[in-house]
Amino acid sequence: MGSLARQLFLTPSAPAKALAAARADASRGLRLVSLSEVLTALSYALDLTGGLAPGHTVRTCMIGMRIAHTLGLSDEECAALYDAVLLKDVGSSSNSAYVNAIFDDDDWLTKMKLVRARSDRGSKVALRLGFPRATAHAIRSLDEQWDGSGLPDGKRGAEIPLLSRIANLAQTIEACRSQQGAAYALGVARSRRGRWFEPRLVDIVSTWENDAEWWSKLESPDVTAEVLALKPFNHMRLVDERGVDEVARAFADIIDAKSPFTYQHSTRVSDYACGIAERVGLSVEEIRRLRRAGWLHDIGKLGISSQLLDKTGPLTRVERKEMKRHPLHTWDILSRVGAFADFARMAAQHHEKLDGSGYPWGMKADELDTSTRILCVADVFEALTSARPYRSALAPSVAMSIIRRDSGVRLCPQAVEGLSSLVESLPNQMVS
Repeated sequence: MGSLARQLFLTPSAPAKALAAARADASRGLRLVSLSEVLTALSYALDLTGGLAPGHTVRTCMIGMRIAHTLGLSDEECAALYDAVLLKDVGSSSNSAYVNAIFDDDDWLTKMKLVRARSDRGSKVALRLGFPRATAHAIRSLDEQWDGSGLPDGKRGAEIPLLSRIANLAQTIEACRSQQGAAYALGVARSRRGRWFEPRLVDIVSTWENDAEWWSKLESPDVTAEVLALKPFNHMRLVDERGVDEVARAFADIIDAKSPFTYQHSTRVSDYACGIAERVGLSVEEIRRLRRAGWLHDIGKLGISSQLLDKTGPLTRVERKEMKRHPLHTWDILSRVGAFADFARMAAQHHEKLDGSGYPWGMKADELDTSTRILCVADVFEALTSARPYRSALAPSVAMSIIRRDSGVRLCPQAVEGLSSLVESLPNQMVS
């Protein structure tokens, strides 16, 4: 995060002094935010995107860190690996094709397209968020293979960053383990020893075969806590409010990449909501919360299949029920993050309505605060004025007429009037 944040290194000899400095920074408008907590929580969103069991990424991190510790990597290297694994899928909001490629060597074309896209985007996101180049390079070369047959650059052997070699083996073991168990996963690793994977790394994980207690930890409800405890003790990141915004904005881009029909949806909802909030008279702090809620309100859609999101015909009853689950996913993901606690519920309530006809909780007017009501209106307007697989985008005037019919019944009148004022002030190209 460059100037938006700095690393706070805690040493064994002076943790109290370092934490005192952190508290002083907090008094100047910075706050101590655990990016480990943020990334482990948000990694669950990427796990949901298809083919990966929830918790895949944190379990991959646990496997990767055990390899790193066996190799005796430095704290700095371990920290770079830790972050690279948690961020490994930020370049793509759809992982199902990659998982298929792991189990099907013939699916090369699909894997090639996916890997090249996510390699570039993933490394750029890491750099954008201020992570070291070692982390970005590890993400970019994640799918290189020991024999030179990988992607995106066909690197061979020691040309591949060590952290990439570790992460690639770790994610493959975890994907295979979740499908058919640890013995099968180790068998896959051994069968690809010297082809996909560096031989010495495969030899390391092979020694774990009979460590039943360790394998059981991967299935523990406390696996996230286990992984958070693996973060190198001297690697803490102090992030200011703009730094938290950068993380939220980066994930908004990932969310909107899920479907071609949601391009910039989250950004626009956030912008519309803040524009309405300014007209309604919300405070600067309330608008900040609303902006973040807008960016991340649809993070739960990463748990909905692309086939369902992009379906051109009407949804079946079962499909509608599944679609209506995405706010529950949003709540589950955002409520894990302490830095997002003040807007997680608002973000998850973006489909609720004043008369109780919304979903997933069927809340009513007295349960929805002003910010949440504004977010609901902003989301409806952006959806109506954007193309969907089953219809073309509606003109802003048509969208406003639909919204006004619901004013005072399903939608907040104050928010609707704020939207009307906002729309009148915007250039046509911003709402078309």
